[in-house]
Amino acid sequence: MENIRNPKNSDDHSEHISRNTRQSVDNSLSRSYTCSFCVRGFSNAQALGGHMNIHRRDRANLRHKLMEDNKDDVVAESDPSGVVSLDLNEKQQEEDLACDDDDQDQGVEKDIIPGQKLGFWVQENKLDINDDGKVTDVCSIDGSSSSHHLEDENLDLELRLGQSAPELVVLVVHGGEMSIFGAIAPSISNWVAAVTKSVNGLVGYEGVEVINPEGSNEDAAEEANKGRWNQEDRDGYWKMMHKYIGSDVTSMVTLPVIIFEPMTMLQKMAELMEYSHLLDMADKTDDPYMRMVYASSWAISVYYAFQRTWKPFNPILGETYEMANYNGVNFISEQIRELNHHPPMSAGHAENEHFTYDCTSKLKTKFLGNSIDVYPVGRTRVTLKRDGVVLDLVPPLTKVHNLIFGRTWVDSPGEMIMTNLTTGDKVVLYFQPCGWFGSGRYEVDGYVYNASEEPKILMTGKWNESMSYQQCDGEGEPLPGTELKEVWKLADVPKDDKYQYTHFAHKINSFDTAPKKLLPSDSRLRPDRYALEMGDMSKSGNEKSSLEERQRAEKRTREEKGHSFTPKWFDITEEVTPTPWGDLEVYQFNGKYLEHREAADKSEDYTDPKSIPFNPWQFQDMST
Repeated sequence: MENIRNPKNSDDHSEHISRNTRQSVDNSLSRSYTCSFCVRGFSNAQALGGHMNIHRRDRANLRHKLMEDNKDDVVAESDPSGVVSLDLNEKQQEEDLACDDDDQDQGVEKDIIPGQKLGFWVQENKLDINDDGKVTDVCSIDGSSSSHHLEDENLDLELRLGQSAPELVVLVVHGGEMSIFGAIAPSISNWVAAVTKSVNGLVGYEGVEVINPEGSNEDAAEEANKGRWNQEDRDGYWKMMHKYIGSDVTSMVTLPVIIFEPMTMLQKMAELMEYSHLLDMADKTDDPYMRMVYASSWAISVYYAFQRTWKPFNPILGETYEMANYNGVNFISEQIRELNHHPPMSAGHAENEHFTYDCTSKLKTKFLGNSIDVYPVGRTRVTLKRDGVVLDLVPPLTKVHNLIFGRTWVDSPGEMIMTNLTTGDKVVLYFQPCGWFGSGRYEVDGYVYNASEEPKILMTGKWNESMSYQQCDGEGEPLPGTELKEVWKLADVPKDDKYQYTHFAHKINSFDTAPKKLLPSDSRLRPDRYALEMGDMSKSGNEKSSLEERQRAEKRTREEKGHSFTPKWFDITEEVTPTPWGDLEVYQFNGKYLEHREAADKSEDYTDPKSIPFNPWQFQDMST
């Protein structure tokens, strides 16, 4: 099989991967949304949210009741099974019992088990309770009365839970309820003292926790001072940003160019085309399950680029990006809804002789203090031309950690599901969250299933290195005589690149991939982006402010005249598609760009693209 290599032949290795993979995805097809309280499964997020609200209401009522009780001590009661349960005293109940309901909404497990949490530094830990007054969870408490108080349920996991050492406590299901396992050694007081080391007192901000993505035991203060921010910038932007905790900050906040990369979101969409040869292979193969292996590996390949910690520029309404004939692929993207019409939307289309790619993207974010969740609200469809097969992709969310304090890093925990809408086959791949000491980071495991939801091929690898596959039986075990084979491997990347760009990312920014008669609305022509690429941060910031003000002025003029913006290359449809993070209005490629490009390519006129002024405002006038 072309482009396939065999990196490992160990049967033990394959069996180990198979067992781990089955544990990750066994229930993913039938239980996409699981209640973190009672582990009940639901078919959609709306049903899960309504169910969990009942749990939260009961917990709130119980907390109120216990706060009125007059208890002086924490009493440890040992049952015959040897499992210890703890009652709560009044003092503890008077503390904030803030728990991460937002993470529970996303199906994040709260059990503090080695390898399942992402941080290191803890402020103070309190105990949460179920309806029977038993301990069910450990929550970080901040007694601060500052404006970013930890009572806010929207604070992220690192801000409110902190992290205890992995060997301290393990929560297990026992007799239908959650209990604390064994003994908390050597005592509760010693345990609390052991985990109170926090960056809060070291950098002067209550509740702000720092995660080390490399998993080392470096001092909290040292870790907090790493990253791109100096102390003065940190102070200023924390004061500005803490009031937005819990909000979608996609377009609410003007951010400094110090955290930007010289690329826009429209260009970032094009990075999916770097390994487009995998879609070519998916179109060529006669094996329906290998088709899913190739196509899902293509979807995973872009995550190396997505781990960059720099923010791309938000596109201006009407802004476009074109990429011409890269390995036979032509790409066009357009900003179809402005930032002030929240949330903004983009659309993209790519095509070659083997496939078409169509995407409508409406990114939503949630600022959580020192981190941000990015929800990929969108629809991605790939059509393989030979057989007319249509593939639908639902990616996991992305979490950006240590935005202000510490080294910024990116993780994408959760499921990626690719479905063959023509045959019913699907791929379910689980992106492991980064655990203690970096365990599990980058790892991806899953299966290719047939329409009857029977596993056919297991897949495993790391999204920043390579992906491999192996045929398996109906139980998910590798078939005798088969071997683990590599289907995708990361290409060589530049060393010590400032923005961690791949060679392909540099091509995206260059005019070498630009078509003849480049549209004046193209992202390459943005003066703020170009100034940042040239290293002139001051000019970049001024140009960015100027563009944003001009966009606001154009919006006012459009509203005064009663006009609405109409995208040039994409049309809105009547279709509204559900996603795990909300409904999405779908736009479709209208084909007008192909007519424009054909006419431009035939033209004998030549204009140096670098001399074209950026002009999305006159987008409708093709003569400019």
